[in-house]
Amino acid sequence: MRLLRSRPFLVDGVLAACLGALAQWMVWSGSVAGPRVAMAALFLLVGFPLVVRRRAPLVPVVLLITAIAVQSVATSDAAEGAPLLFPALASAYAVAAYGTRRIAAAGLLVTLAGLGVQIAFDPLARTAEELWAAALFVLLVAAAWLSSTVSARRVSRSPCRSTANRCRIQPRWVRRYTGSYRSRSPTC
Repeated sequence: MRLLRSRPFLVDGVLAACLGALAQWMVWSGSVAGPRVAMAALFLLVGFPLVVRRRAPLVPVVLLITAIAVQSVATSDAAEGAPLLFPALASAYAVAAYGTRRIAAAGLLVTLAGLGVQIAFDPLARTAEELWAAALFVLLVAAAWLSSTVSARRVSRSPCRSTANRCRIQPRWVRRYTGSYRSRSPTC
């Protein structure tokens, strides 16, 4: 657990690689409608952009939703399942946890709009059962976003927040003058 906390970018890389590989498996196994080569190229946008989820939290959301919406509109047969749910949960959580309030709100709106397009182009989402399954997908993603928003707000109000800010990696111009990557606070 200590390794995971000390190397967050390694965790992001492993998460992105696993979810990207899962999306590619979904394409090459025939679970996604459309030409496989084109869908494989499009579904590179599903898991792999999660590498930058901490530095640019809106990027994975926009790319994931773009891939889902383009595939749904182009083939009129929306892809669905766990290989899309897990990246959607991770990106919705990340946009609310690592982005500002505006970025988090924009991420939620983009996600809901894209999932609305996916539901509209899903030929199976016509019965009450299928619409409920699609609504459950949207509710799970919104719950991930909401839980992250609540926990991020709790962290920002904690008294240790100022200590955490002092211990961050400093910008390049500060490192040049101090000669250190970290601030010299004794509490770090």
